[in-house]
Amino acid sequence: MNQSSELFVRKLHENQWVFLPDIGTFFNQDLSQAFKMIDSLNNAGVLFIKGEILINNFCSDKALQEVYYTHDGSKKEFYQDLLDRKVLNKKDYEKLFTYAKSLGMHVVVSVYDFEGARLARDLNVAAIKIASQNIVHGPLIKYCASLSLPMIIDTGRVGLEEISRAFSWARD
Repeated sequence: MNQSSELFVRKLHENQWVFLPDIGTFFNQDLSQAFKMIDSLNNAGVLFIKGEILINNFCSDKALQEVYYTHDGSKKEFYQDLLDRKVLNKKDYEKLFTYAKSLGMHVVVSVYDFEGARLARDLNVAAIKIASQNIVHGPLIKYCASLSLPMIIDTGRVGLEEISRAFSWARD
């Protein structure tokens, strides 16, 4: 484990709150907004921030559409267009997380594939988070567990069987 990971685990063991504000796709690739949020969180004394590493290579169905809601009502968008608008490239992830770390903050990231997990490891993040929809993704959980970083598994609304299986994959 790196120093950031050790601090993360120590804070959890000390029963201290770990606040994980999300600094990722929300900004639609506008890094200046993300940097401003990081500065604000740093000024407020936030120690840990959370982002995600999405590698934009997993949408094979170009006709797939996403429906989501905004303050103006519902919106429908091709999923690939949504990804193209939100997902950062690797260098921008590195800029964002390196900046936060330069301020003394620690970064936790959600990963969705092996490439994202490797990038998280290479960027020395404090911990990796598995999103709730990936609690059934045994290969990803096993791979992330092999990276020797603390791992958070979001259980979402799954049953005890899925939680137990994910725990077994991580432990093994």
